[in-house]
Amino acid sequence: MSRKIVTGNTPLECVIYAADNRPHLQQIYTGFKLLQKAGVVKCKYVYDGRKGPLRVQLDGRSTLRFDVSDSYGIDTESLSSADFYFKRDLDPSLADAIAGGEKLYPLGLNYLVYPDTWDTGATARAFRYDKGTNKLWAILRSTAAERFIGLPDIFPRVSNTESHPLLRQEPRILFMTRTYDPDLASNPDEASEWENLNEMRVACIRKLKSEFGKRFYGGLACHENAKRRYSDCLLPDRKLSRKWNCCLAILFA
Repeated sequence: MSRKIVTGNTPLECVIYAADNRPHLQQIYTGFKLLQKAGVVKCKYVYDGRKGPLRVQLDGRSTLRFDVSDSYGIDTESLSSADFYFKRDLDPSLADAIAGGEKLYPLGLNYLVYPDTWDTGATARAFRYDKGTNKLWAILRSTAAERFIGLPDIFPRVSNTESHPLLRQEPRILFMTRTYDPDLASNPDEASEWENLNEMRVACIRKLKSEFGKRFYGGLACHENAKRRYSDCLLPDRKLSRKWNCCLAILFA
């Protein structure tokens, strides 16, 4: 099934129903910020607090859903009311297995990235949804204040999350991840999914170590489940299990 959203010279009216300020959604928010800057859309935020996949309304005609949950599950209620449903970790076989499957699209690689300039929508989300020190950090990130006062780039932004390769440098492989403890899952299906996910990640780490040796750097964050079951796959430097420490190490490398 082929679907297109056609724009003319007038930006599409885009209503984003922001129910929370999860980091996994930041990539989507940043994308709409860039589309607005390019004149493709004109964004309006509605803070309705309704949980579920992020809902976006285009010109009052098309409903988009962005499901960034790290699982194969589909929110069937949201799918039924959507015209396009973009899913992280999409299982392609679902397109033929569930009602409305033709509306499913892969979301692609999910990674944290913020705009290069002040994002007033992000500031509003921080005031509404974040608490304590998380709120202060979220507000700081939203304003890109570090760039105005000459500090190093301490947050992943559009302009610093990718670069041209250094062709004279030996290629390296980086894969840092974590496991989930199946004993803490909310139901047997989730426990099974976590177990499979853990085994897949561990298999990748072991294969990378075997194939690339010292050219590979990575492993599992040193959580109790990983230390107990996969001690041969832990990160060499356990301090890097904390994302902030990892960011600082890369920044000042």
